Amino acid sequence: MKRRSSQLTRPGGKTLASSDESKRLLDALDAFASQLDGMLGSLPTLLVTLRNESKTLESELLKFRARNQLLITKLTRKKSRSSYALLHKHEVIAFDLGKRVKEVGVAVEVIPRSYLIALVSEFDAYIAKMIKELFRLRPELQKAALSEKTISFEKLSESKSIQELREFMIDREIDILLRGSHTDLMKWLEKIFNLTLTDKLPLWSSFIELTERRNLVVHSEGVVSRQYLSVCKSAKATVSPDVKLGTRMVVTRGYLAGAHLIAYDTSFRITHLLLRKVRKDLGGRADSRLVDNAFDRLIHRHDILTLSIAGFGRNGIVAAKDKDKQRLLTVNQAIAHRRLGDDDKIAPLLASEDWSGCAPRFRLALLILQNDFKAASRVMERLSKRAVTESHYRTWPLFEVFRETPEFRKVYRKKFGVSFVPVIRTDATHGAPRPQRRRNS
Repeated sequence: MKRRSSQLTRPGGKTLASSDESKRLLDALDAFASQLDGMLGSLPTLLVTLRNESKTLESELLKFRARNQLLITKLTRKKSRSSYALLHKHEVIAFDLGKRVKEVGVAVEVIPRSYLIALVSEFDAYIAKMIKELFRLRPELQKAALSEKTISFEKLSESKSIQELREFMIDREIDILLRGSHTDLMKWLEKIFNLTLTDKLPLWSSFIELTERRNLVVHSEGVVSRQYLSVCKSAKATVSPDVKLGTRMVVTRGYLAGAHLIAYDTSFRITHLLLRKVRKDLGGRADSRLVDNAFDRLIHRHDILTLSIAGFGRNGIVAAKDKDKQRLLTVNQAIAHRRLGDDDKIAPLLASEDWSGCAPRFRLALLILQNDFKAASRVMERLSKRAVTESHYRTWPLFEVFRETPEFRKVYRKKFGVSFVPVIRTDATHGAPRPQRRRNS
């Protein structure tokens, strides 16, 4: 996924240096997010296409039978009996159409289950990359991970270097971990990196339910087992009272949307917690990416994830001394609350942040979030085009409501010499509606 310029989230800020040592890990996290977005975004289109195909085939089958069926009358002593039948050549065609209808119906049921399997597989693949990158940042941690491991003399003699041997053993260890339970994987991470993680992962119990449901899909077509109930109970995961031993669980689009949120939020928190533990000196770089990620979720209209990431950042993760990053997280949290209809949460949230001495762009944000559009238009008029660019006005969700007001349009035309006309298009890269401007003729 192509990285969006950090200037969009942090007006006037600088993009991250390519030499940033944490870049490979944070890029991998972004790639994982892109994979999840692609999976979730493609599912509705695929299911709609299949359901439409099913309806078309059913209609074709009915019309074919109506055109080709023959009336057959059988005479008996008391009365005659009539029925319909097809010639053999027509019966073969009708059978094929009926078979195709059933196949499409099966696909509609199987595909969501396959998406769940793929989601957990992509999570595991990302965790493997994360561990390797963290070991690259702190090579001495590899020794702790391998201190009690053994290797055959044959493999030892085949290895060309100690580094090659070490990489083989790490790959083997990660493979063994990922073949086990995610609970054991978490315990291993906590031991190796000497950091308690589960109490900092609010969706961990839901993640365990997700992985256990994936196991049901793989091994028993979704039929609930004793292990599923036992593991979920141990993890204190919420399970519907209707779910009993032997119940067949269905993977719905709604469940997959929740799984997307759970997998992303969990991987995001694990990554940022361990990165800061391994290399505290990289915290500033990671903070910038965290702010960008919160904004990226906002652009994708993943408002609950925006709230989670921004709240996570403000809760002791992003350096408190970096006021601008804290303020950006707060603003984007407030925007997410507004979208979700939680307007009553906006004022307390804004009051919890220190705005003293803040830049004019933050004063503009506060006025907009307080719905004081007349005062906001006056601040907007005084702001330089560098502090808040034309692109920001057109794309930052902060301006979604403000853009519809005459105050905004009047100042926009004065600043940029064009009328603002919200022509909506779908951005192929990010999948978010983007308002466009239209120049005067």
